[in-house]
Amino acid sequence: AGRAPGETFQETGDHTGAVNWPLTVLVLLGVAIRCATGAPIALPIYIEESHAGSFYWLAQQLDLDEEYTLIHFDAHSDASAIFDSDKIREQLRRVSSLEERREVLERWRGAGAIQCFNWIEPLMPAPISRVIWVREASDVARKKALEQLDGHLEAAPRASGSFRSRYQFVGFNRLRSRWKEDGPGIVTIDLDYFADVPADRRAAEFERVWRFVAECRNLRAVTIAVSRPYLKEDRQ
Repeated sequence: AGRAPGETFQETGDHTGAVNWPLTVLVLLGVAIRCATGAPIALPIYIEESHAGSFYWLAQQLDLDEEYTLIHFDAHSDASAIFDSDKIREQLRRVSSLEERREVLERWRGAGAIQCFNWIEPLMPAPISRVIWVREASDVARKKALEQLDGHLEAAPRASGSFRSRYQFVGFNRLRSRWKEDGPGIVTIDLDYFADVPADRRAAEFERVWRFVAECRNLRAVTIAVSRPYLKEDRQ
């Protein structure tokens, strides 16, 4: 929680979380090897206060034309749509360089253009082609999430149409049966996912989730949101 916003960690053998020039070189080497073998050896992990930061980081980290499945561990669906979000998709792609895209994203961050409750929809249908919200959601919660996802379609139709079929709901115990790892994946973890877990079970439940992450074969990125306003106390 004490990390600066936007700090990036690379999962390597020493697990120190430090970012330095030798590590940067190692990560670049890992990317080169991945291109040759198809299997990543370095996993980028991003930690910030809220998942709004996940949008800005993923928009720079991912190939916007590749399709990823997002595994979303969160107490909330984060499925709210942004009005006329096609403009966001277009601006992300109509840049002359990655540096120009970074400048665009910095302006949006400064203006609060993307929030923690609507950060996923502007990244659909690419690079996020499918979302699996890991939550034992009620029928009411599912209906609300889908309504939020397509909430502006009548007033501002999306070029890609409805996203309802791209948003799925599954409890953790059934997750592996619903995700076949047939394409690249991203995992997002919001700590409020564990907010209702009894204190004596939190560590074990986090370990259970992290074991799933560690066993994902085609994982390309992990983002973690601290989400202090949604936690009951600092100890969580």
